[in-house]
Amino acid sequence: MSHYENFKSYHTTFYRYVEPSSITPFTYQVRKRALHASLVIALRHSCPELLDNKGAELFDSNSPRVRKVIKLLKNRIQNACFDKLKLEETLLHIDCLLNEWTLEVRRCNEESLNLRYNPKDNSAEALLGSYGNNDKNIGLWRTLNSMRHVEKTAMFKIVKSVDL
Repeated sequence: MSHYENFKSYHTTFYRYVEPSSITPFTYQVRKRALHASLVIALRHSCPELLDNKGAELFDSNSPRVRKVIKLLKNRIQNACFDKLKLEETLLHIDCLLNEWTLEVRRCNEESLNLRYNPKDNSAEALLGSYGNNDKNIGLWRTLNSMRHVEKTAMFKIVKSVDL
């Protein structure tokens, strides 16, 4: 009943209820804030050895299972992204994230540190840090708790139109 009574006000503000990431899923801003989370989720839930919190330190980009998940994730992106430039940027971004995670595992091993997705205390390094936390030493990747308000700023390019 409330919906019909307030339909006009709801309808005039409809876009307030649309997630920005669903409109522009492959923009740099969205990828920077969310692609690493998608990668971690896909790997944790597809590779049993990576599921536990301490699985972050067991990551191996050369593992056949990890390679299979990455291939499936990239195929899914190729099917969803229709902009060739954004597609190339996104696939390269995934490769960069895999390299960053590999380097973090290596660093932690060399320094005899534990790596966790989200440590409960300071006994381990964090792969995922809270996006709102201003401490630069907490987490390799800043991670949102929600995809709402992903884009605070947007980049655009002005192209001079040519009369035909």
